[in-house]
Parts: sequence; C-alpha cells; structure tokens
Amino acid sequence: MKNEDYVCHWIETAEDNFASMKRVFKAEEYVWALFIGHLVIEKPLKACCARQLGVDVPRIHDLTRLARKAGIELTEEQEDDLDRLTLLQTSIRYREERDVLSTKARKTWAQDHIGRIVELRKWLLGVLSK
Repeated sequence: MKNEDYVCHWIETAEDNFASMKRVFKAEEYVWALFIGHLVIEKPLKACCARQLGVDVPRIHDLTRLARKAGIELTEEQEDDLDRLTLLQTSIRYREERDVLSTKARKTWAQDHIGRIVELRKWLLGVLSK
C-alpha cells in the first residue's frame, strides 16, 4: 500500500465513525457517542501522521501528542479540546469512571462536546486537503 492509501484509509474510516457518532447520539447514548467522537478526530490526526511520517503511524490515542507528531500547530483552544477528548475517551474505557461520566453526560453537555468534535473535524479535513 502506498503512503497516500494509508491517508485515505484513515479519512474513510473517520467518516464512517462520524456517521456512527451521529446515530449513537440520536439514540441518546451520549457517552458512547463521545467515545466514537474521539475516533472521528483521532483518525484524521493519524492520516496527518501518515502523510508526515509515512506508514509508521504512532499507536497512541492521545490526540495532542498525535497532532504534535504530525507537525500540526495548535491554538490553545484546539489543544484544550484535544486534551479534553483524550481524557473523556480514557474515562469511558473504565467502568467506574464511565458510570460517573454517565451521570454527567446529558444531552446538552454531550451536544457541546459533539459541536467541538464537528469543528475539529472540519479543521483537520482542511489541514489534510492542503
């Protein structure tokens, strides 16, 4: 597979995840929608890494670290958003933390996070189109 094929793979699977995130949110599974939302951002970042580093994409899930490895310059707000999403996905992986998060993850709260995911996704697709 060529390097650009890896880039396309990450973008295509992120788009599948984007559609899934919306379906899961609509089903009022807010915690899982946010977990999938992390993938919506992680995969374009891995596409950026593939473009920058070749096929040896880091096997990490820390969004800020991925952005740095890809050579992407972040605003403070973007870095905060990426850090927040990374913490959320980590919390969702563990039952006790997920249960606590579930009490907090109401529609409005989740919508705010999904809105940031949508904005980050749009920005990353712009980065990839250059």
